[in-house]
Amino acid sequence: MSGVRYTGPVLVAPAASTAWQAGSLIEIDAVALAAALRAANVSLCIIGCGVRTEPMPPGLRTVLREAGISVDAMETGAACRTYNMLAGEGRAVAAALIPY
Repeated sequence: MSGVRYTGPVLVAPAASTAWQAGSLIEIDAVALAAALRAANVSLCIIGCGVRTEPMPPGLRTVLREAGISVDAMETGAACRTYNMLAGEGRAVAAALIPY
């Protein structure tokens, strides 16, 4: 653990975590997220939508799929648990988390 506390949206990857700008699924810049995930060398991204699961915009899924990244969206608590489980198994996974 890095000891850094994030109070807003955060992108968690195997080597580093960073704050990012997204207050909802529709605010995610798909191209920028795909570039960050490729740079982190991950093949799966778990998106935490906030307090409830929301439908993923088709364009977001398409851009990530074209970048070779599988994606799944769920409420943020479940996304954190899923990320921890998959990362613990050594999977190349990232979590894009929206806290509210």
